[in-house]
Amino acid sequence: MELMQLAMFMAAVEERSIQRAADRVGRSQPAVSIALHNLEKELGMELLDRTTLRDYRPTQAGQLLYDCASTITVLLNEVVAVIRKQAEIRPGQSQAGVPDFEREG
Repeated sequence: MELMQLAMFMAAVEERSIQRAADRVGRSQPAVSIALHNLEKELGMELLDRTTLRDYRPTQAGQLLYDCASTITVLLNEVVAVIRKQAEIRPGQSQAGVPDFEREG
């Protein structure tokens, strides 16, 4: 399971459409369909109810994955914020965000 697969899956759930999800994540519709198919194959179950064309909804397993993926996304955003904040206060940091190696060591 890859983060991009989760992002595509979350977009499909939120947009209720593979095409709109593809537009949102900047990928082609076939790429999103393949990623979702591979994710379902890896997990061994359907994640989206595709009985209503252009109005996909998560299955029970899909809803569980969506909830977990949402938590993962929040945690990733927090990690990125912490790392960026640490980079701002790190001694020897240049203004452009590149370490000043002459000071280190």
